[in-house]
Amino acid sequence: MRLTIPIFMEIALVALVGFVDMFMLSSCGDGAVAAVGLASQIVMLVFLVYRFAASGVAVVCAQYHGAGLRKRLVQVVGVALIFNALLGFGVSAFLCLNAETILRMMGLREELMAEGAAYLRITGAFSFFQALGFTFSSSLRSVDRVRSPMVATAVANIVNVVGNYLLIYGHCGCPALGVVGAAWATAASQGVSMMILLVHHTRVHIRRYPRVWFRPFPWREFTGIFKIGLPAIGEEMSYCLSQAVTIYFINQISTEALTTRTYVANSVMFTYLFGVSAIVDRPTIHCNLSQHGV
Repeated sequence: MRLTIPIFMEIALVALVGFVDMFMLSSCGDGAVAAVGLASQIVMLVFLVYRFAASGVAVVCAQYHGAGLRKRLVQVVGVALIFNALLGFGVSAFLCLNAETILRMMGLREELMAEGAAYLRITGAFSFFQALGFTFSSSLRSVDRVRSPMVATAVANIVNVVGNYLLIYGHCGCPALGVVGAAWATAASQGVSMMILLVHHTRVHIRRYPRVWFRPFPWREFTGIFKIGLPAIGEEMSYCLSQAVTIYFINQISTEALTTRTYVANSVMFTYLFGVSAIVDRPTIHCNLSQHGV
C-alpha cells in the first residue's frame, strides 16, 4: 500500500487532466467536447507508443537496482531517454503537420474539424514532453521513489486548471480561445511535469551519464527494453486500438453520440485506477524484494 497509493494518486491525477478539460469545455458546446474527445483518443495512442519504452525501463532498472548494477542501470535510462526523445520529436512533428488528415481518417465531421485539428495539432506538437516524462517517471519508480511522479502530476493538474480558466474563458485579460486555450493549457501542464521530473531525477537518482559508459553503444540494454516493453504494453495497445475503432463507428451516428461517449469514457476511467496502479507497481515491488535477497 505504501508503494501503490502514490502511484494510484498519480494515475488519478493524469486521468483528471482529461476530465477537467472535458468539464471546462462543456460550456463551449457539445461539438467542442466531441472534437476534443476524438483528438484525445489519438493522443492516448501516441502516449502508449511512448510508454512501451518506459515500461521496459521500469522492469530492467528494478532488476539492475536490486542486483547493485549501477552502470547498467544508467545505461538503460540513457538509451531509453535517447530513444524516446528521438521518437517523441518525430511523432510530435508528424501530428502537428498531419492533424487534419488523421482526423479525417477517423471520420470526424467537417463542422468539428477546425476545433479537433487545432487541439490535436497543439497537443501533438508538444507530446514529446510526455515521452521524456514517462521515462523519468518509470526510472524513479524503479528505485522506490514513487512520490516524485505524483507530485509532478499534481502540479501539472494545477497548471492545467489555471490555464483552462484563463485561456478557455478569457479571464484576467487573457484571450478567450476555447478549445485552443485548453490545448495550450494541456501542453503547458505536460511541460511543467516533465521539467519537475527532470530536476528531481537529476538530483536524487542519476546526476550524470558518463560518455565512456555508452562507448560502444549498450545494445544489450537497448534490446532488453524492447523485449520487455513490447509485450508489457501489448494489452493496453490492443484495448486503446479497439476504443479508436469504436469511436470511428460512433462518430458515424451523430455528434451527440460522440459527445456522450466522451463524457462516459472519462467518467468510467476512474473505476480502473486502483487496479492499474497495483499493476504498475509490480516492478517496484520486485526491486524491493531483490534488495532483500528474495
